Amino acid sequence: SAGAYLLGRIAARLQKPLLVYGCLELLIASYLMAVPYLFRGFQSGSLMLSEYGFGRPAWMAAVRFGLSFAFVFIPAFLMGGTLPILIRAFDDPEVLQLHLPLLYAINTLGGALGTLLGGYCVIPRLGLDGTLFACALMDACVGFTALAVSGNVERPVSHVPEVRETAVQDSWSSPASRTGLDAAAVCTLALIQGVLTFTLEVLWAHLIGTVIGVTVYAFCLMLTAILLGIGFGSLLIPLLRRWLRVGPLGLFIRAEVLLALAVFASLFVWDRFPSLIRLTLMLKDHLSFLEREAVRFGFVLALLMPATLAMGIALPCLTAALRKRGANAGGWVGSVYAANTLGAIIGSLGTGLLLL
Repeated sequence: SAGAYLLGRIAARLQKPLLVYGCLELLIASYLMAVPYLFRGFQSGSLMLSEYGFGRPAWMAAVRFGLSFAFVFIPAFLMGGTLPILIRAFDDPEVLQLHLPLLYAINTLGGALGTLLGGYCVIPRLGLDGTLFACALMDACVGFTALAVSGNVERPVSHVPEVRETAVQDSWSSPASRTGLDAAAVCTLALIQGVLTFTLEVLWAHLIGTVIGVTVYAFCLMLTAILLGIGFGSLLIPLLRRWLRVGPLGLFIRAEVLLALAVFASLFVWDRFPSLIRLTLMLKDHLSFLEREAVRFGFVLALLMPATLAMGIALPCLTAALRKRGANAGGWVGSVYAANTLGAIIGSLGTGLLLL
């Protein structure tokens, strides 16, 4: 959240955004390479401080949170700034409207693939340190690729692709779609959307965990299903805007209505979820471990897909629903995503510590 907001603020002054983006990715890769060595000191410090707080749960919780926060803040800050910096290369408002849903979808679907492969393939085979080194290598490849092509993008793109003259010139850029929201309203709605999204994610984690266990595999299944739904929801935006002939604000409103209906309808399904999962136990002698997990994943995906599709539609449309856009599109996207991430923090902590 802090990285998206603060680095997004400086995006407008960048003449070579891909160069800066590549440097951010290389810094993240460097930190990942150092994590196995830094963790030893982190672990020792945690044990030492725990001795002072023995028997005081509040102190222990504060120490754990403080150390964890310090440990992940640097890479998370850098990761938060990558999207606003990258958006700087598409600083024309119309280009941003066209490509932001696709960029968001590709990034989210990549997250789903990483979750699935990490939980079931990479970590079991390479271990934690090996997985960190593999991620660092991939991050370095992304960074060096960005550096290599940065010379071709001297300044933000200021033209709209020719394809805009045909299918793209639809209701999204019609006069009706220009009736949007002011910046404060968009950021407030993004904050609320983040609270709602992570409140549901915490609830789903508990509901699924009571049936298939609180395991790494159960978490992977749930998170992959959520990210797949969000990614595919973003991919649907171009089709929906042509079909419904509405602007981003109208599509956002419809997505929120769909989310409400999907959550309400799921209330009548969750009680039947254990019966479905028992089918995988009946098939235990006929299916391998991965085949049983695939069956479970199908059930989880079917339960969560309607709501997560709505989530994937909502945030990119809300980002594009600003009534007046300034020159710094990267800063604007960073502000919206910072507000959304801050809402996710509130939703996660509030649901886990208070509501449940």
